[in-house]
Amino acid sequence: MDAAKDGFYEVLSEQQILITNHASQLPTQLMDRLEEETMKDTIESIVVQPMKRNEEILGFVGFDDDYSRQWMPEEILLLHNLCLMMLIKLNTLEKN
Repeated sequence: MDAAKDGFYEVLSEQQILITNHASQLPTQLMDRLEEETMKDTIESIVVQPMKRNEEILGFVGFDDDYSRQWMPEEILLLHNLCLMMLIKLNTLEKN
């Protein structure tokens, strides 16, 4: 699938992080993507951190749960730090 045409990546490019406690509140593009992946019926809460370099999304890391819940600040920080570590490693690999 072409990431440039993927509604999921469009949503992530507009936001620093995507968090919801109720899947019904997700943007339409994301719900469409979850339906494609047949995960719609199993995900109720989701937090997704895009991994960006120069405004280009290279990927993302996220947590999801099958029940409504509040995401803890520590969980969100973990995703953020994981993305930073992966970007650092990627930059190191590209320099070598």
